[in-house]
Amino acid sequence: ERVADWVMAPIDRVYHVVLGLFVRWRILGIGLGLLALVSIVPLGILVPKGFLPKSDEAQLDVLVRAPEGTSIAQTQLYAQRVADRVRAVTPEVEQILLTIGDNDTKKPNLAQISVSLVDPEARADDQDEIIDRIRRELAGNVPDGLVVKVAPAAIFGNSSDNSELQLAITGPELDRLGELS
Repeated sequence: ERVADWVMAPIDRVYHVVLGLFVRWRILGIGLGLLALVSIVPLGILVPKGFLPKSDEAQLDVLVRAPEGTSIAQTQLYAQRVADRVRAVTPEVEQILLTIGDNDTKKPNLAQISVSLVDPEARADDQDEIIDRIRRELAGNVPDGLVVKVAPAAIFGNSSDNSELQLAITGPELDRLGELS
């Protein structure tokens, strides 16, 4: 009990002093409360938002989807041209790995270009700036029918779509699943 008194006594004294100030100067309490309330807006703007924190893993994926029915050879040609373009506009590239049909569906028209970047301390731009640069370069410079996505490498699992958040709806009633999706 004496240890608790020894710890709580200074806290209790400070509490009584502060409480006494706010009882005597009510306008001070109201003003500080309003200041705290108003400060929420600028502080909310400054705080980064997102489901997952931003991190520079020095890896990104370029997903290439050719039209249905495209052969592996043609998909490889498309993906190799995209990979060459990525390497040309990104001096921070350390390694590139190109795979075709390496997902659950094994489709020959899907390619993934895994890009390893040099260490974040050894480059001027962060990963998000590099991704934006690649997107700007590829925008409008890919053949018609080709879909190209550039995103940070998947953090969890081996996904063919590197969205930060994915949702899977499953169940035995196909009509109900169709309505939900």
